[in-house]
Parts: sequence; structure tokens; C-alpha cells
Amino acid sequence: MRDFLNDFPDETMKAVDAWSRDEAPRPAGSRAKPPAPLLPCAPRISLPADAALPVLDRLYADSSTYVRTSVANHLHDLAGTQPELVLATLRR
Repeated sequence: MRDFLNDFPDETMKAVDAWSRDEAPRPAGSRAKPPAPLLPCAPRISLPADAALPVLDRLYADSSTYVRTSVANHLHDLAGTQPELVLATLRR
């Protein structure tokens, strides 16, 4: 997923957006969400920090604990470098 986000950002985010609107569970048991921006063993994602916010806004109250935890983890990663963005997101 990270390679697609880095190589084809617009197309990949359109797909992620569409998948996040789909109620059908995915093989991983969740709606699609962008991967967390920081993982020590994975390449960095070159998208702007706020690129995933529309998807996260849609999924933060998802019925799946797995999805909600993933949204929280994504925001936690962003808070390390973009604390004001995360605070503004949480206030909304």
C-alpha cells in the first residue's frame, strides 16, 4: 500500500476513499484506511500530513474496534510531527 501511495498518490487515495465508504468488510476485517504514516520497518509515505484526514474523519466512529484503533494509531503517529493538526482534528 505504501508503494502505491508514494507512486500513485491521487489514484490510491481515491481508491482508499471509495473503500472507506463501503460497508463490506475487507479480508483484514475492516474498512480500508490509509496506513499509519510512521512505521520503523516501512518506507515513509510522501503525502501531506492532512491527506488522510477525510478518510479518518469518516472512520473514527466505525463499528469495528480494529478500524477505530487504526484511526487512533494514525493520529498518534501524526501527533509526533503535527500536534496542532491532530488537536484541530480531535476538536472537530
